[in-house]
Amino acid sequence: MKTENELILERLKEEFERNGYNPGLQMLDDNVWVMTVAVIPFEEKLKVAEFLPYSLDDVTLRESYLSQGKPTHIVRVVFRTNGSYSLCEYVDGTDLYFSVDQKKQEANCLV
Repeated sequence: MKTENELILERLKEEFERNGYNPGLQMLDDNVWVMTVAVIPFEEKLKVAEFLPYSLDDVTLRESYLSQGKPTHIVRVVFRTNGSYSLCEYVDGTDLYFSVDQKKQEANCLV
Protein backbone atom coordinates (compact mmCIF):
# COMPACT_ATOMS: atom_id res chain seq x y z
CA MET A 1 0.00 0.00 0.00
CA LYS A 2 1.36 3.43 -0.98
CA THR A 3 1.78 6.22 1.56
CA GLU A 4 -0.15 9.48 1.24
CA ASN A 5 3.01 11.26 0.07
CA GLU A 6 3.64 8.61 -2.59
CA LEU A 7 0.08 8.99 -3.86
CA ILE A 8 0.47 12.77 -4.07
CA LEU A 9 3.79 12.54 -5.93
CA GLU A 10 2.36 9.98 -8.35
CA ARG A 11 -0.62 12.25 -9.12
CA LEU A 12 1.65 15.29 -9.59
CA LYS A 13 3.76 13.40 -12.10
CA GLU A 14 0.68 12.15 -13.97
CA GLU A 15 -0.81 15.63 -14.19
CA PHE A 16 2.21 17.81 -14.87
CA GLU A 17 5.28 15.96 -16.14
CA ARG A 18 5.68 16.07 -19.89
CA ASN A 19 8.39 14.87 -22.24
CA GLY A 20 7.59 16.94 -25.30
CA TYR A 21 11.05 17.61 -26.72
CA ASN A 22 11.86 15.06 -29.39
CA PRO A 23 13.63 16.62 -32.39
CA GLY A 24 13.59 13.31 -34.29
CA LEU A 25 9.79 13.46 -34.35
CA GLN A 26 9.84 17.25 -34.75
CA MET A 27 8.18 17.69 -31.37
CA LEU A 28 9.60 20.88 -29.95
CA ASP A 29 7.52 21.36 -26.81
CA ASP A 30 9.33 21.77 -23.54
CA ASN A 31 9.96 19.00 -21.06
CA VAL A 32 8.35 19.66 -17.69
CA TRP A 33 9.13 17.78 -14.51
CA VAL A 34 8.51 17.97 -10.78
CA MET A 35 11.71 19.23 -9.17
CA THR A 36 10.75 19.22 -5.51
CA VAL A 37 7.66 18.82 -3.32
CA ALA A 38 6.84 19.71 0.28
CA VAL A 39 3.69 18.35 1.93
CA ILE A 40 1.95 19.32 5.17
CA PRO A 41 -1.45 18.30 6.53
CA PHE A 42 -4.30 20.68 5.73
CA GLU A 43 -5.39 22.34 8.96
CA GLU A 44 -7.41 25.47 9.52
CA LYS A 45 -5.23 26.67 12.37
CA LEU A 46 -3.26 29.83 12.96
CA LYS A 47 0.11 28.04 12.77
CA VAL A 48 -0.46 27.17 9.07
CA ALA A 49 -2.78 30.05 8.11
CA GLU A 50 -0.17 31.56 5.78
CA PHE A 51 -0.42 28.45 3.57
CA LEU A 52 -4.21 28.57 3.22
CA PRO A 53 -5.74 30.04 0.04
CA TYR A 54 -8.06 32.21 2.18
CA SER A 55 -8.01 34.19 5.39
CA LEU A 56 -9.32 32.33 8.42
CA ASP A 57 -11.85 35.11 9.05
CA ASP A 58 -13.17 35.30 5.44
CA VAL A 59 -16.17 32.99 5.58
CA THR A 60 -17.33 33.64 2.00
CA LEU A 61 -13.96 32.87 0.39
CA ARG A 62 -13.48 29.85 2.67
CA GLU A 63 -16.85 28.41 1.59
CA SER A 64 -15.98 29.00 -2.06
CA TYR A 65 -12.73 27.04 -1.79
CA LEU A 66 -14.16 24.23 0.31
CA SER A 67 -17.18 23.79 -1.98
CA GLN A 68 -14.88 21.71 -4.22
CA GLY A 69 -14.12 19.34 -1.33
CA LYS A 70 -12.05 19.55 1.84
CA PRO A 71 -8.32 19.06 1.28
CA THR A 72 -6.28 16.76 3.45
CA HIS A 73 -2.88 18.17 2.39
CA ILE A 74 -1.21 21.40 1.31
CA VAL A 75 1.41 20.69 -1.34
CA ARG A 76 4.09 23.15 -2.45
CA VAL A 77 5.55 21.99 -5.75
CA VAL A 78 8.38 23.37 -7.88
CA PHE A 79 8.48 22.63 -11.62
CA ARG A 80 11.46 22.79 -13.99
CA THR A 81 11.51 22.92 -17.77
CA ASN A 82 13.90 22.40 -20.64
CA GLY A 83 13.66 22.00 -24.38
CA SER A 84 15.56 22.60 -27.57
CA TYR A 85 17.27 25.63 -26.04
CA SER A 86 18.59 23.70 -22.98
CA LEU A 87 17.65 23.97 -19.31
CA CYS A 88 15.41 26.92 -18.50
CA GLU A 89 16.71 29.01 -15.60
CA TYR A 90 13.17 29.96 -14.59
CA VAL A 91 11.76 27.85 -11.77
CA ASP A 92 8.06 27.97 -10.97
CA GLY A 93 6.58 27.02 -7.61
CA THR A 94 2.98 26.94 -6.50
CA ASP A 95 0.74 25.67 -3.73
CA LEU A 96 -1.83 23.00 -4.50
CA TYR A 97 -4.46 21.41 -2.27
CA PHE A 98 -4.99 17.65 -2.33
CA SER A 99 -7.57 15.26 -0.99
CA VAL A 100 -6.02 11.87 -0.29
CA ASP A 101 -7.91 8.67 0.46
CA GLN A 102 -5.28 6.13 1.44
CA LYS A 103 -7.77 3.26 1.70
CA LYS A 104 -8.84 3.79 -1.92
CA GLN A 105 -5.25 4.67 -2.92
CA GLU A 106 -6.40 7.94 -4.52
CA ALA A 107 -5.01 11.46 -4.50
CA ASN A 108 -6.90 14.29 -6.18
CA CYS A 109 -5.95 17.92 -6.67
CA LEU A 110 -8.76 20.23 -5.59
CA VAL A 111 -7.34 23.69 -6.31
